[in-house]
Amino acid sequence: MSKQCKEEFRARPPLDLRLARLKGGLVSDNRVVDAKLARISGFPLSQWFGEYPERLEQLRRTLPEITEDMTFGQAAALLWRGRKTERWRQWQQNMWLLLAPLLDIDSRMVKRNDGGAVYWGSR
Repeated sequence: MSKQCKEEFRARPPLDLRLARLKGGLVSDNRVVDAKLARISGFPLSQWFGEYPERLEQLRRTLPEITEDMTFGQAAALLWRGRKTERWRQWQQNMWLLLAPLLDIDSRMVKRNDGGAVYWGSR
């Protein structure tokens, strides 16, 4: 309880703004996105790439600074720092490679208007 009281209070966006976001297909409150990103950030890369370890190896070959024991957040931060280098084209391809598992998951879902999703084959 004391931890909850010490956290900075952030008011929810006004109702009209939240409704406008929902009507536009967005999340009504950015805190939801922040919380999801915080969870994804802590995934170890070996877990993140799961059944596709060859993708992790490809990423490590093209970018030796990324190690197997890094988390998704650490790898993303490394790629983000390199966005203004002369090798940006290669770094950009690496960012897509890093996001590939998330894009794979997304491609197997049917989105609902309520923010939920159904995976193909689960009906």
